[in-house]
Amino acid sequence: LDYLFSTIPHTTVVMISSNHDYIRQDSYYLKYPWSKNVIGLWKDQLEAVYVPQADAWVYGRSYHSRELPDESICKTGALQEPGCHILLAHGGDERHMPIQTEQLAAGGFDYIALGHIHRPQTVIRNMAVFAGALEPIDRNDIGRHGYIRGNYRDGMVSLEFVPSAMRSYIPLTVTVTPDTAQFLLEEQISAQIAE
Repeated sequence: LDYLFSTIPHTTVVMISSNHDYIRQDSYYLKYPWSKNVIGLWKDQLEAVYVPQADAWVYGRSYHSRELPDESICKTGALQEPGCHILLAHGGDERHMPIQTEQLAAGGFDYIALGHIHRPQTVIRNMAVFAGALEPIDRNDIGRHGYIRGNYRDGMVSLEFVPSAMRSYIPLTVTVTPDTAQFLLEEQISAQIAE
């Protein structure tokens, strides 16, 4: 991962850990010599970093255990500094940083990049979005997958979902009867896949 980040040296990468890769005392996140363009927000409370080339403040909080039932990240407003204010947050259910939409909207952030939910979904239009997984993770991850491209201009954020997945899961329904032969079943499935 760090190698891939190193191939885009003029792009600043800001990252947090989540419930699947939470920070332990011996965490590699803390020990690894990340590329110069990578900034980790590894604390268990909200912290911020300023990215000058983007005129952006990026805020985030990492997990230090598998669960984080604390919703305080939603209650923390952005600094009063000029520039774009971006929040990185991972959660959305009762055990993983419960998200209160009203608190997110009132937090003062220009954009809130949400993780944990695998399917893309908008929580607050042009403000808070789950990008979802870049690729479907399992057979329940149907639908589009990709990333969010955002623009910040004149104090306004515009967001666009960009499909980029190289594969997809598509549910198919095949009707069978006790008389359906194996060969016929295979032909029906092949025809639906081709369609």
